[in-house]
Amino acid sequence: MSSTMLGSTDNSSKTSDETSAQPQFLYSADTPLSQSGTEGVDAIEGTDGNDFLYGLGGSDLLSGNAGDDFIDGGAGNDSIRGGSGNDQAYGGEGNDQITNSEKAVGGKGNDMLIGNVDASYTLIGGAGRDWIEGYGNDTLRGGSDNDVLISLGNQDKALGGTGDDALLVVGSLGQGTRLWGGDGNDLLAGNFNDQMLFGGSGSDTFFFGANVLNRDLYFALEKGTDISISSGHDRIVDFELDKDVISIDNQIASDFSELQIDQVGMTTVITLSEDSTITLNNTDATSLTSAHFSFNDAIDHSGMVSYSQNAIDRFLAFRSTDNQFVETQSGIRGPREFRYTDAGDGNDTFSGSRVTTGGSGEDTFVFYVYEDNNNTSPIHITDFQVGIDSLRFTAFSNTQNLNVDASAYDIDVTQDGDNAILSVNGQTYILMGVDASAFSIENDMSFNIRSLSNAHNVLVGGDGDDTLYDHSGNNKLSGGKGDDILIGGENGDVLKGEDGNDILVAGEDSSSGYNNDILIGGNGDDQLFAGLGSDTLTGGQGADTFYIGGWLGYTTGIGNTEFVITDKLVSSDYDHKIRDFTSEDALVISHRMYNTQDIDLSSLQFAQSGSDTVIDIAEGQSVTLLNTDISELTSENTEFILKARNVVGTDFNDHIEGHSGDGSALEGGKGNDTLQGSRFNDLLTGGEGSDTFMFHHNRHYREEFIKNDFGHDTITDFDVNEDFIAFKLHEATLDYSQLQISQQGTNTVIEATVDNASNEEPFTITLNNTDATYLTADHFIFG
Repeated sequence: MSSTMLGSTDNSSKTSDETSAQPQFLYSADTPLSQSGTEGVDAIEGTDGNDFLYGLGGSDLLSGNAGDDFIDGGAGNDSIRGGSGNDQAYGGEGNDQITNSEKAVGGKGNDMLIGNVDASYTLIGGAGRDWIEGYGNDTLRGGSDNDVLISLGNQDKALGGTGDDALLVVGSLGQGTRLWGGDGNDLLAGNFNDQMLFGGSGSDTFFFGANVLNRDLYFALEKGTDISISSGHDRIVDFELDKDVISIDNQIASDFSELQIDQVGMTTVITLSEDSTITLNNTDATSLTSAHFSFNDAIDHSGMVSYSQNAIDRFLAFRSTDNQFVETQSGIRGPREFRYTDAGDGNDTFSGSRVTTGGSGEDTFVFYVYEDNNNTSPIHITDFQVGIDSLRFTAFSNTQNLNVDASAYDIDVTQDGDNAILSVNGQTYILMGVDASAFSIENDMSFNIRSLSNAHNVLVGGDGDDTLYDHSGNNKLSGGKGDDILIGGENGDVLKGEDGNDILVAGEDSSSGYNNDILIGGNGDDQLFAGLGSDTLTGGQGADTFYIGGWLGYTTGIGNTEFVITDKLVSSDYDHKIRDFTSEDALVISHRMYNTQDIDLSSLQFAQSGSDTVIDIAEGQSVTLLNTDISELTSENTEFILKARNVVGTDFNDHIEGHSGDGSALEGGKGNDTLQGSRFNDLLTGGEGSDTFMFHHNRHYREEFIKNDFGHDTITDFDVNEDFIAFKLHEATLDYSQLQISQQGTNTVIEATVDNASNEEPFTITLNNTDATYLTADHFIFG
């Protein structure tokens, strides 16, 4: 391979004949540059001037930097980033990714074109199946194949062109956006704002409801409540009675008879709620029949975007309730480039992308802080609400004593035009439309610290919602005010939540929690998780929950944005003490054994020992409730989580899970129990109480699920008056209409094949001594 490398101080060049699969890095001078790559893989970086960059062959990485640049990827699967300035980018042949270019043309191939919030973009897909995203005042054009065009801002214009295109308005913005389907059988879907929809030629579908990408809801869709079930006033300009269909989310309406349809002048108005209408231009209301409507789940339309599944997975949004999840990233080769996240309505927690919209609600933006963030680009938050939203930062410390407040960070807040500029350890955060003088470091920011030291540390939280992690050593973690998370390490720690509704976990990883920890909740409704060894737990004021039996806590996702607590195998002894349990508190005991062992807690005894209550779960495993009368423990405040091969539960509310290679026998006993079998053939007996029989697709065993994750199970005592059958499906789909329910002798047999399973063998559930005619959809739960 022959490549040309431009010198850094003059216009001299040299030739290299070295052949390599690695990119040939072609660095720029400080003056504008015209640079061509090779037929191989190149990485070309422009200057601050007006550059001309040509990738030629190979899968190239091209970056214009500042200036008004012209970039041509040429052949190959290229990644192009225009940078600041007014840039033009052409992908050429291949499956290209283009970002930050005010005018971008994908060319041939299945391209991804991404706009930004800082300018108006014109993005044209060209030939191939393209994925195009606009972020406000952008023009999106699909081209000659089946494209996906997504508007994430206000006043976008999306034109599908030829082909069967999907044009979607996604997120909490979208006011005034216009969608033109063009030729082909297109899908046009707005959100809760006001949009103008043009189907064009072909048989088009206009969908109103949940987000087709991931089915998250951007407005409350629950029927039968006082909540407005939708909002926004959309207009279909060219509805054709002989070809087009209006598809309405079946959570808004499920039948034509539920719709209110009125003639208003030359238009027909369909009213979904007080705040939501669909107007059809030049349409006679009397001409509309049930044939012009369908009532679907959003997933029914997901086939229009399924070929871009990887892109869908990278785009994460949120529903209109409290949420937790993570940032998105484009996967562009070279330095990681973070993209846009829109949280929609609700109280959200997620780690920030380069451009982030929280939406309405109390939102928390989570970021990592490193020693040197000077080489990363600014992060924009488009709608930060002072006094409502908050920023959370996590740093790392080897300091023995550290307060979790601004003293751990280099922080500066200034005003630049209409925006507040926040600098944290060299990283810039632009809070758009925020008055810097109104921003409070104490009230609008919280700080997390992870101890990396083996010394005896003291970590003290501030007034916000803090997360304190211990690594090792005998340490003290104090949350202070706010709803804090405190996670102990490998040795004996003292965790004190203080004010707020706190979470305290004795150990962080599989080797932690075996020493004697002290957990003190303080004020608020706290959750205290004991590990192994001999822990002492004090809830303090409030309704507290005590978890016994070997728990661990950890974080997942980019930016440690989701906190997970799970129970682990009980293979060591523990003897815990709870100092202040009352009837207002709750006790959850987990007992998990190897899948070759059994659990029988039918004869479990709660012993009164003087003024204390002692629970012996198994040999060497007990919990003592100090100064607590045994009468304080009831089925309302005590729960057991039991996992083994064969299990007999307690008189309390049990969650029982089977683990076995040849099936499990599970018996709930008294109480309202949940029984979840193994992936094989199980025998389930609920016992007294209102029981739920759970059939669970385990996402960690996807291959086994495809073969048949439910097996052929038998429920011996299903009570049609109070019991339920629940399916926890994750990626799979199943509903009541797919169940085949038949009477076989004195038993009822339920049979179905789960969607997304590659085999044709159905699973079966046999209900002994049950009349099939008494079963209805109300007996089943799908989720």
